[in-house]
Amino acid sequence: MHGTISCSVDSCSYNQEGVCNASILNIGGSGAQITEATSCETYLKQSEYSNLAQTVRRGHTDTIFCSVDTCAYHDKQHCTLKEIEVGCLKDVDDYTETDCLSFERE
Repeated sequence: MHGTISCSVDSCSYNQEGVCNASILNIGGSGAQITEATSCETYLKQSEYSNLAQTVRRGHTDTIFCSVDTCAYHDKQHCTLKEIEVGCLKDVDDYTETDCLSFERE
């Protein structure tokens, strides 16, 4: 079981006051060598999907799936960290513009 996922991607439907409210998080970026090559595949643009944070449990993520096999925290398609941080370097229009800021190369 995981805990709070910090998120600075303001345009995501699951973001509520800097906390991800998705019950399952998918982090992508197989073979990533840098943070910017990772992404939060759970991202849904708020302007297209409304505010999903209103309809899910507040501030708790049950599972973090991870396909970033080059990350030190990757273990059998899961993340071993209890809490991670998701962010971005610019305004986000697509999940590929998000980053797993907790990524640490093996």
